[in-house]
Amino acid sequence: MTVEEAIDKILDSELDEEHYSELPAEFWKNEMFIITCLENDHHIDAVFNYVDQSMWSNKKFVLSLIELLKTNEWQLEVTLNKVEPKLKKDKDIIKALK
Repeated sequence: MTVEEAIDKILDSELDEEHYSELPAEFWKNEMFIITCLENDHHIDAVFNYVDQSMWSNKKFVLSLIELLKTNEWQLEVTLNKVEPKLKKDKDIIKALK
């Protein structure tokens, strides 16, 4: 299965948290895949448990998460706890949080 096929299955409600352990690790380095999971009400903790560690230092990815989750203070806090400490000091990240 490709990332694109997996995204289609998420959108068709055929792929959810129960399938995560079966997915290739590279899916968890794909911003579109991760954001699609969250946009389709997959549990944030389940998603974040699989997200590749490298994504937490990816500024574009973190900014996308902030934009998606900024209306939910609890989820935003969970997100920020995962972000690379140096990135939390980035001016664009700080601006996005305001």
